[in-house]
Amino acid sequence: MRQRSLSKSLNAPTLNATLHKHYLKTGYIVQDADHFNTGGMQFTQYYRWAKDFKAVLYCLEHRFFGYSAPVENSSVEILSKLLTTEQVLADAAVFIKSMNAADNNTADPRWVIFGGSYGGNLVAAFRLRYPKLSVGGIASSGPLQAKTDFYQYMQKVEKDIKRWGPVYCPSAIRKYFGWIRSSLNTKPGRILIKEVFCIANHWDENYIDEKDSELLIANKVFQIDSVLQYDSENHNYLNYMCRYYKQFDDALEVKKQDRARKIVQAMHRIEAEIQNGGNRIKLGTHVIKADDKDDYYEEDNNYTDYDDDSDTNRYSDSQSGEPEMSCPKSCWGCGLISYNRMLKHLQNVYRNCWGGSYCDDETRLWFWLSCSQWGYAESTNYGYNYFESGLPINHVLDICTDVFGDQYNRTRIEQGVAATNKMYGGQDNYNGTNCMFINGSEDPWSTLSVYKPLSSTSSSLLIDGTSHCVDMYREYEHDVQVLKDARKLIKKQIIKWVKRPKNKNSKQ
Repeated sequence: MRQRSLSKSLNAPTLNATLHKHYLKTGYIVQDADHFNTGGMQFTQYYRWAKDFKAVLYCLEHRFFGYSAPVENSSVEILSKLLTTEQVLADAAVFIKSMNAADNNTADPRWVIFGGSYGGNLVAAFRLRYPKLSVGGIASSGPLQAKTDFYQYMQKVEKDIKRWGPVYCPSAIRKYFGWIRSSLNTKPGRILIKEVFCIANHWDENYIDEKDSELLIANKVFQIDSVLQYDSENHNYLNYMCRYYKQFDDALEVKKQDRARKIVQAMHRIEAEIQNGGNRIKLGTHVIKADDKDDYYEEDNNYTDYDDDSDTNRYSDSQSGEPEMSCPKSCWGCGLISYNRMLKHLQNVYRNCWGGSYCDDETRLWFWLSCSQWGYAESTNYGYNYFESGLPINHVLDICTDVFGDQYNRTRIEQGVAATNKMYGGQDNYNGTNCMFINGSEDPWSTLSVYKPLSSTSSSLLIDGTSHCVDMYREYEHDVQVLKDARKLIKKQIIKWVKRPKNKNSKQ
């Protein structure tokens, strides 16, 4: 696959800049808020479908992500003029028109667009705003309903744990977060917290910053989120996770003189399993191997327990100015829990890029899209829950204000959310045509997707027991049957769109 670029003028009259829209030519069009991952494209289902249809496959890079940055900084002044969802849709429209004009061999090109997660939103919005430029779109796990307080995400996580996990899991998770909260309130508890989570902070003092302790708990909530969001169809990730929380639960019940040691051992196993699970998630539910002649898949059922017999480690952070600190002896390495350090990273408007296209401001850019248009502040603001209300709405809303300025308070965020829903219809008033919404029933993002589109030519499909964007993964023989059946329905819909006569005087 070859990377190329398409230049276009930006629509901000006060800025003299050109956007070089990078894309891969592998028709189909795929887009999302991310830099290119050229190695992963061939392991997607739409890559296989493109081969089946003998189609050209294009992958567009979202403006400001990866190479597609028109300017060298991401200040609020720049972002407010040059980074909106509407501009991204216009970029895609210009791209399709340019490709149509350049292709003399195709008199009547049929474009089908794909996207997952926020990219699914882009597909749905593109079908609404530019219906004549494509024959249809597949919106996988697209949370089209913008929402400020996205408490439904954590509610869905709870329901999934209860439905798909072992019966003991909810109680074990509750005890885990209850233990963290109570331990943070005492000096001996904070000393144990340092060892349990391998933290470099001087938390043996009498005072710890409230934002730092809030960040620690939020990180532990997000660890569980990631397991549920990207769980395998057989729910192995969830069951692995629950097993280790049960070991922590058991450690709380041992004799007092052995309790601290057991807690440390159990927590180190949890942290190691979360890390191993994250590595498996990056590969999908299996290890994928391929060569020029054939493709095959090998199950990855291995995991490694944590070995806590390591030497004392040291931690220093030259960027934050933090002094060198000692790690607990049982830790292989240490991290610093610092809200201010996180803010310093997110407030940096100048980018550093590695590996050709990945840049360190991508988290800042995603926060910008969330704080200015989409919201998506995951929270536990829904009453009694497994997580001891460990993710308050202000945890995310304060980041918006602290990173982008006082004007990006809750009122401003809700105004942006309302404008987004008015423009695209949200989950209850979407009126785009020829758009198919695909969701997994285990996916927490599915709570904001579209299930009853107003147009008779659009539809939705819920795949039971699967999670985020799983329909986009390349099919292999061990997939659950419900997922195989869903992919057949998706392909059948694509065939209808591609073969349907085109009426240029009406919407597709």
